Amino acid sequence: MSCFNRLQLDGAFALSSIMMALLLVLTIWAWSRPFGPGHKMFRLAHLGLIAWLAFATLQLASPSLDCQILWMSMTTPALTFTTMAWSLFLVDFSPQPTQVSIRCRYSMLGAATLAVLFIALTNSWHKELFGNGTLLAQVAGRPSAIIERGIFYYLLSLHNYGWVFFASVISIKGYRKSNPSFRPLFAGLLAMTLVPVGLNASYNLAGLTVFGVDPTPFGLVISIAIYSWLLVFNRLLDVSLVGEQHIYRDAQVFMVVCNRSGSMVSTNPFAKKFLDGPQGNEAREVLAEICRKLQMDAKTLTEQHVAIGESIFQPYALRIDDPVHCNRPFLGWTVTLIDVTREEEIAKALIEAKERAEEMTRLQTELIAVISHELRTPLTSISGTLALLDAGQLGELQGQARRGVEIARRNCARLAKLIDNLLDLQKLEARRLELKFESIDLRYLLSSSLEELEGYAQQRPVHLVVTETDRTIEVLTDATRLKQIITNVISNAIKFSPEDGTVVTSLRKSGAMAELCISDQGPGIPAGAEAKVFGRFAQVDSSSSRGHEGTGLGMNISKLMIEQLGGEIFYRSEIGTGTTFFLKIPLSEAARKKHIP
Repeated sequence: MSCFNRLQLDGAFALSSIMMALLLVLTIWAWSRPFGPGHKMFRLAHLGLIAWLAFATLQLASPSLDCQILWMSMTTPALTFTTMAWSLFLVDFSPQPTQVSIRCRYSMLGAATLAVLFIALTNSWHKELFGNGTLLAQVAGRPSAIIERGIFYYLLSLHNYGWVFFASVISIKGYRKSNPSFRPLFAGLLAMTLVPVGLNASYNLAGLTVFGVDPTPFGLVISIAIYSWLLVFNRLLDVSLVGEQHIYRDAQVFMVVCNRSGSMVSTNPFAKKFLDGPQGNEAREVLAEICRKLQMDAKTLTEQHVAIGESIFQPYALRIDDPVHCNRPFLGWTVTLIDVTREEEIAKALIEAKERAEEMTRLQTELIAVISHELRTPLTSISGTLALLDAGQLGELQGQARRGVEIARRNCARLAKLIDNLLDLQKLEARRLELKFESIDLRYLLSSSLEELEGYAQQRPVHLVVTETDRTIEVLTDATRLKQIITNVISNAIKFSPEDGTVVTSLRKSGAMAELCISDQGPGIPAGAEAKVFGRFAQVDSSSSRGHEGTGLGMNISKLMIEQLGGEIFYRSEIGTGTTFFLKIPLSEAARKKHIP
């Protein structure tokens, strides 16, 4: 404690204390602003320098030799810590990769500092750091220790200079590999590192002092203070700005910067290569036109596409405002041309394919309409003649002749149904199907459909059963079209039911809808077959269902028709058990009010 009691608090002490305080403030400020690789070692170098400068300040303020030797001894571990931390910072900051792990670096830093601290604390015993020949003399008008250097002093100096030399070699190699825009900053960092190294060499070789002590920490404080400001605020180390520069430099798109007068002031490598190519003049004319339009309206770019040679580009413009003087005119624009040639070709091909598909659909629809109408007239004549033959009005038919007429009449009926389905399908797709909505009891439509299908069911033979039915279920629909749908679905259920099977129908109200369920005991429908069930000219299992007569249009027409009636159709099925189709039809207003609270 005696070394603290006899301090000379003069101007030199005050100036050193101010420098130490400023360094402490700078350390706290830089601590919260990581700038990139090596920032952790950069912070530790700050802490070591604060300790070094504190001991050097106590040394210059101590009037006795013993106290000066004590504080000088304590500067040696701080010097070692600062030197190693700064050297490791240079290594981390350099683009040259090293194989030393982070944990190993901290271990080396801690071990070396503790070893030097032990040497410093035991100097009074071994005298190999500062020897017995150390004297107190007047230097620059104040008492200063003229040291006798021991073997440990030279070993520590060799250790510290070795670290600086190692870091400098790594840094120089990294400098040669670094980006050209980064080299001025890196060269300045190396140059400012040599300032305190030169001061320390002058102290050891020529006895140069500041206030009678080693000038190295004072020079290093100035260097670190200046460079901390540069590192923290340098644009080259700002991750967002570096990223923006990489985008501008490496993007494989046409990017240029134009000033307010419309002249190009910067181009990225891709744009420069394009402008130097065979289409450069045309590209310059396009850019001039874009800039002219931007000058007319500085905020927007209404140009949709521009053509340069055989390529098509989408232009984008971003106005560059003055970042310092907000009230001054803007500086210019960043103009980007995105090559959309491929996209335009694809879009054109898709439009052409769409037009071809629409034309094919139109021709197909017209063809179906023409064929259907042309077939209807002769088919009506053939059907009428067959009816006369079957009735015996054109002479009695015997045996096989009568059976032949019956077969012909059935096939005429099938053909007539196919024509009707095709015409209905055409109208449904064109949404020209005439619908007459009226309120009607759904039970009546179901009963009428079952009566018409009774004969067909007996031929299979299949039993038709009606189970659960509400008393009155009035729906708002087109009675003819809904009956057509019900007949299609029930006949389909009969067709796929086994002999002596049962088709069960039931009616009930479900919210604002009436629900008709039609269940069969057929083979069932595989999962994911909805597209085939409700598709046109499609059947779920063509290998077996071709044994069942049908056009393959009934379920497709039923789905389209019930949707235009405001309802829906869907099914649930289990393989080997059967299928249930659900038809939902809107209730009439009166029935809806009565059913829904």
